Amino acid sequence: MTEEQLIDVQDDKGKALEWAIGVDSLCRSNDTSGNYITGEGKVDAGSVYIPMSRIAMRGSNGLIPASMLPSSVDDIIFGTLAVTSSSAKFTDSDTGTIYASPESQRSDPELPPAENIIYYDTTTELQYRYIVGQEATSPNYGFIEVPGSRAISPGYGIAVETTSGGNVTTVSAKKADFYTMYRNDSNPLVVNDTPSNLPLSTDYVEHSVLDVIVENNRLTKVTGLTPDARYAINVQLDCTPNTLSANIINVSLTCGSVPVIARQMNMAGPATTSVTKLDYCCDFKNGNDTELIVQLSAEEPITVKTTRFTIFELL
Repeated sequence: MTEEQLIDVQDDKGKALEWAIGVDSLCRSNDTSGNYITGEGKVDAGSVYIPMSRIAMRGSNGLIPASMLPSSVDDIIFGTLAVTSSSAKFTDSDTGTIYASPESQRSDPELPPAENIIYYDTTTELQYRYIVGQEATSPNYGFIEVPGSRAISPGYGIAVETTSGGNVTTVSAKKADFYTMYRNDSNPLVVNDTPSNLPLSTDYVEHSVLDVIVENNRLTKVTGLTPDARYAINVQLDCTPNTLSANIINVSLTCGSVPVIARQMNMAGPATTSVTKLDYCCDFKNGNDTELIVQLSAEEPITVKTTRFTIFELL
């Protein structure tokens, strides 16, 4: 049989049952030459027939056709998959061979991808099988991602731990670091046009690894920041004018290298006890610093009480 005839018989269940190979028994009870198995109880079993559906035969090239092999013996080719708007090409990193799809975009010496190969992209660590029937419908022109091949990589905020046997993988998400002061018990302090540290109480505080240093009821700095992480800050103030005026002034907050944030305050009263509530929010990417300085200034002297100060990590 030619290889094509073998594949035709093997792929057709009906034909595979109709075709068989005869096998003779070696138990020759009447043979005394010693060339065959002899002895009491050994009986010539004659010939038996093995259906083609149970046999994997070699083709004309001396190899077993891929269709007769289980998928567990598929080869793996390591390389890179490049996908454009018109084609997908996998380059073997060992041989430089290029497997291209679809056929219309394939040029010499590029080869058609085989369906019994695992294509391992070493750049993305993804694995693909090629299915010719999905060449025209899949985004990668027949290169279909193998389910479960997408790896989970550890990174900032994500820790990946696998058991020694490799059977169980645990993914742990990092909890956001934070510091918050949420009661208006800070002592009122005067702020003027010279930037000064933010008034802050250390009562009614919750925090994780982030912490603050407070001296003379003022926030000196926030500590425990992670380099290159992102953070958000919210500051809420109660402000009263020291002296009434007809002006509307800027009350400005500075958070590290973040551009100054200004809120307006009416200094006209009706009294120096009139409270203006100001709210500041900003987010920023931290540099290499582990500490942050927050300062406040006002174009005219005002008395300030911090009613909330919160900084938290953005994951």
